[in-house]
Amino acid sequence: MAETHVLQPDGESAGEPWRFTTEQKRFNLWLNAIDDRGKWLYSAAALRRSKGWGKTPLLAAICIIEFIGPARFSRWDECGRSIGKRVPLPLVQIAATSIDQTQNTRDMIRGMLAESPAEREYQIEIGKGLIQFANGKPGRIEPVTSPSRGLETRQAHLRGLR
Repeated sequence: MAETHVLQPDGESAGEPWRFTTEQKRFNLWLNAIDDRGKWLYSAAALRRSKGWGKTPLLAAICIIEFIGPARFSRWDECGRSIGKRVPLPLVQIAATSIDQTQNTRDMIRGMLAESPAEREYQIEIGKGLIQFANGKPGRIEPVTSPSRGLETRQAHLRGLR
């Protein structure tokens, strides 16, 4: 979905369809690995790479996929491949201890969506702080802040929901 609906926001390829690098694809596949029942194998992940590797664009693309979908397991097809479905109420939160720490990711998301096929097809309203569906459909991408202890509690709770 991301490579057909989202645009490269900057650089030499600005305005062209977004493309994951091979390593970004591999990370995303492991991040979303499922067992034979369609349940996630991992409840948490970490990606540590040097500056300039593409961590922020990867995170932005993952946020957009979670928002638009398909981002959840639906069923297996006749060839044994997993088929995805959209999240009914996509609430994507970019969390940090300050709003400023979420700025780069939010800017990248806005750049990837602005004037993209996804913006038109899914009727996305791209605000400075909030990204939502223009037609009133529930769901949003938003920044959140919390002291680190509160974030740990929230993350533990979310892992339990996965």
